[in-house]
Parts: sequence; structure tokens; C-alpha cells
Amino acid sequence: MMTVLLLSIGLSLTINVNQNEYIKQAGDTAGVVVVIRPQNQMPFPEDDGIIVSPGHATSIAVTQVNKSVAQKPRIVPFPCIT
Repeated sequence: MMTVLLLSIGLSLTINVNQNEYIKQAGDTAGVVVVIRPQNQMPFPEDDGIIVSPGHATSIAVTQVNKSVAQKPRIVPFPCIT
């Protein structure tokens, strides 16, 4: 049984990895890979995942950064006064 906690928001996950059902020929590593990403972004657990092993407490801190691109300033020509 594995528990993942995110204390500041109160998210707690308990995951049963069924380690006794792992196939030894497929690999000797047990656990889960956690990927936290925006909803519209494709997950790549091999590159961006956090490996969480069973039998250990794991805490993950997440900070959201919002970026916006400012529009180019509009140049309004001065009227010529003669």
C-alpha cells in the first residue's frame, strides 16, 4: 500500500501497487510514476515523471506559474499641425 500526500491542499492518495503480482522477468522495480501537468498537455512519464516507491512517504510540492504575452504597443501617428 502506498500513500501520496499533498498537504497544503489536502490531497491524499493511497495506491495499492500489488507488488506480489509483479513479473520478475519484466523488471525488479515496483512503484508508480506520478506526472503532474496541465489538462491539455500530453503526459510523458518517461521524461517528466516522478518515481514513487512503495513503503516510503513521498511529498510533492507544486507551484503554478501563469505566463502571458503582452501585445505589441500600437503606434498612433501624431497629426501634422501646420
